Amino acid sequence: DYDDEVYFCFLVDEGSRAARFDLEASDDTGDLDLMVIPVDDTCSEQTGTELLSATSSADEQVTMLDPAPGWYVAAVDPYRAPDGGGPLRDR
Repeated sequence: DYDDEVYFCFLVDEGSRAARFDLEASDDTGDLDLMVIPVDDTCSEQTGTELLSATSSADEQVTMLDPAPGWYVAAVDPYRAPDGGGPLRDR
């Protein structure tokens, strides 16, 4: 359902100099938001402060410099989804 948040779980390796999460919308008429949340190794419990990119556009980006190693969830919130919506997928 395009009205709900969609979650993707990622592992950031020790020694990573940066971790960048990009949300590139195929339809720029909507307003999507991106949250990156540190989580436990089951990707189910938040373990730290979330980072948020919530502009009025559909494209968002969160960049962490010298990130703590571990698991993160990237959450996509279709704040104002474009008409017709579309599937969300990782790449």
